[in-house]
Amino acid sequence: TPQIAACYGNLGLVYWATGNQSLALQHHFRALELRKAHFGETHPIVAASYNDIGLAYSTTDKEEALDYYEKALGIYEKGLGKNHEKTANTYINIGIMYEQMEFYGSAIAELEKALEIERYLHPEDYPKTAFVLSSLGRVYEATGNLSSAMEYQNYALTIYKSSYGDAHPEIANTYNLIGNLYLKQ
Repeated sequence: TPQIAACYGNLGLVYWATGNQSLALQHHFRALELRKAHFGETHPIVAASYNDIGLAYSTTDKEEALDYYEKALGIYEKGLGKNHEKTANTYINIGIMYEQMEFYGSAIAELEKALEIERYLHPEDYPKTAFVLSSLGRVYEATGNLSSAMEYQNYALTIYKSSYGDAHPEIANTYNLIGNLYLKQ
């Protein structure tokens, strides 16, 4: 049933969070199998399983993670549209994988797609928009473009402050990222 598939998926996430990639993948693949049997190959819940599998692979096999994220993206774009939150989330995941693989141009392209969707969905400043901006800042930092990195981090900081006030872990994290940029300059 879909409920049993959800339980497998949730167990997979717990195993992933506790560092047991093998059991995480086992449970995510079982959830995928059940979801495909119940919903078919192109349902967004199947895409969620692909996304979870990508997450489980993200620390051990980045290329495999990318493959699963791209499968999820194809289903989300077709089933939910190009301007959906889950589509944006998948672009973020793909962008972060490219960043970790040091394919910075691809990372920027994917994160820009996510940013465009986030701005469409949330014309007002929104914390997830700040997350994407900060991610872009990290990529620009990795490329050595410290002025662009600083611009993105400061914009993210402004949004986080307007969303959370002055005391939130994301604000502290962004201050830390900005401080590191000053050190590099």
